[in-house]
Amino acid sequence: MQLTIAKNEMAFDNIAAWKIIGEILRSNGDRTTLRLGTGRTALDIYRAMAQIYRVHPFGTARVCVFGTSELAGVPHSSPESRYRILHQAVVEPLEIFEENFFMPMPFADDPERECRAHESVIQARGGIDLLLAEPSCDGSLDLLGPGTPFGSTAFVQQDGTQKKITLGIQDMMHSRRLLLAAKGREKAPVVRQLLYGPVTEDVPASLLRTHPFLEIVLDKEAASLL
Repeated sequence: MQLTIAKNEMAFDNIAAWKIIGEILRSNGDRTTLRLGTGRTALDIYRAMAQIYRVHPFGTARVCVFGTSELAGVPHSSPESRYRILHQAVVEPLEIFEENFFMPMPFADDPERECRAHESVIQARGGIDLLLAEPSCDGSLDLLGPGTPFGSTAFVQQDGTQKKITLGIQDMMHSRRLLLAAKGREKAPVVRQLLYGPVTEDVPASLLRTHPFLEIVLDKEAASLL
C-alpha cells in the first residue's frame, strides 16, 4: 500500500489525476482499461486530468473506460445518467473513442443478464488495469453500502422504485491496481477506520486495504485523524 497526503485540494486533484494518467502512460501504447465512478471527488480529478491533457496531450487511442454503476431506466440524455456524466467528464475531454466506452445498458430487458454481459465485456478486454474508488463517509463505495457482501459481483440494486446496476466488491478487488481517493475533513473518520479498523462488511471500503496494489491519495483534512 502506498499513501500520499496532498498539501491542499488542488494538489490532491493533480496528484490523483497523474496517478491515472501514469497508468495510461505505463501501458506504452498497449490497451489501458479503467473503471471510473461519478462521485464529487472523482469529478474533480477528471477536471484536473482534462486540464493536463489540454496542456500535455497523451495518447488515449487505446484507453477503455468502464463505469462502476448505472441507473436502470434512465436515458443517456438525463443529467442523472452515469453514462452522460462520465461521457462529459472523461470521454469527451480526453478524446476517448466511443467504441472504447462501456456502460451497462439502462433499458436492458433483463438487468441481471446485463450485469453478466457487462462483466463479460470487461473480461474480454483483459480485465481492469486501474479502478478509482471514492469512499463515502459511512465507508460505502459508490452504491455498495454497509452490509454489502465482500463476495458480491455485479448485481441489480433496488432503491425504492429505482433499479441500479452496480459492480460488486469482488469485482473491485479483481482490478490489477486500485486508487482510493478521499478529501475533506468529513472523510477523516472513515479514512482512519478503513486504514486501522477491522476489515468488515459494515465498512465496505475496509476490504480495499487488503489489495496488493493499493494506492491511497488524501488531502490534509482527510488525513487529519491518522
